[in-house]
Amino acid sequence: MIDIHEATLGWARARMLIQNGRVTTQALKLGSEMSELALNLLLHEDVKDDIGDMLVVMTILAALQDDNLLTIISGTKIKTSTKHVPFPLMVHYVGELQDKAIKGKNLSDDIAQIVNQLERIASAKGTTLLECWEEAYEDIKDRKGFLNGEGCFIKESDEEYQLMLREGWIEE
Repeated sequence: MIDIHEATLGWARARMLIQNGRVTTQALKLGSEMSELALNLLLHEDVKDDIGDMLVVMTILAALQDDNLLTIISGTKIKTSTKHVPFPLMVHYVGELQDKAIKGKNLSDDIAQIVNQLERIASAKGTTLLECWEEAYEDIKDRKGFLNGEGCFIKESDEEYQLMLREGWIEE
């Protein structure tokens, strides 16, 4: 997992997601990714990319609070019971994380609990966190854009991105 974690951090830094990122906006992004997971669980669709996307966001969240996702989860005892998909409990932890983000509190315990629930969902769906993370990274690795100082993500197709590229403020 170290390699995919480092690749994710490199991708996030290249897009200024850590340098210009905010814990609160990434906490909201985590909720958005969780909603995609919920929909695909409901529709009995593949959830690997959804789980991986949540791991990407939590990697950024951990970095924004000067922590490391792998360090956070290394001490977490993961419960792998596959009797049921523990989605409602994960919703609780994401809500707690968002509340703590707004209040400026540390998110590590909630991140660990969310990863625990994701591990259980992945196991119930016959996959692993690593497979999910790799699939999500493969999907995002070539996306261009950056997070500006105001917290707005500028996509490659945006006029501002092209201007910044021409003036040498960002590199492709």
